[in-house]
Amino acid sequence: MSAKETILKAIRANARPIKTHQRPVLPEAHYIGDPFDTFAQSIIACGGKAVRVSSEAEMQSAIAEHYPDLGEQGVYSVCPEVLPSNRSWYAETPANELESPYLSVLRGTLGVLENAAVWVDKATLDIPAMAFWCEHLVLVIDHASLTPRMAEAYRTLHAAGQHDGYFIAGPSKTADIAQTLVMGAQGARTCLVLVKG
Repeated sequence: MSAKETILKAIRANARPIKTHQRPVLPEAHYIGDPFDTFAQSIIACGGKAVRVSSEAEMQSAIAEHYPDLGEQGVYSVCPEVLPSNRSWYAETPANELESPYLSVLRGTLGVLENAAVWVDKATLDIPAMAFWCEHLVLVIDHASLTPRMAEAYRTLHAAGQHDGYFIAGPSKTADIAQTLVMGAQGARTCLVLVKG
């Protein structure tokens, strides 16, 4: 018997059976009042802002109000009814040649109240990097998609077959240098979430 076989035999002889545990059943979360209010407070804590809107026109007004210097700067959008792209962005373009957009407008599938995370399905993005290379980020979600906790969000995404995407909670943040929080050092400097409905 080789040394390897001797070691493996000893490990197997002394191994304890693995205990299995039932996953806890979380009680249904209840929020008093409008879920948007909780989401808006959470996104402020993350460094972003949420605005409730009822139409595309209100979304356009909110973007114009929050980004008055938009002008002719680069816009990447998967929501042309809100704000169309004003450049030709191609998925085939090598990453080192892509222009970084000033503003990216993305559609979220759901928003989580407890931490203001918005799920963006990767299938909706022809260039996924545009969610992170932009200077400013606008996320569009439906009010009906607001979910109390991450546990419910994962169950909803699993049931819908959405397994490839990103949870984005506010603008880019880092605090690894001198333990000082810096916004926008590695991605979007601002994040505006438009909640429709």
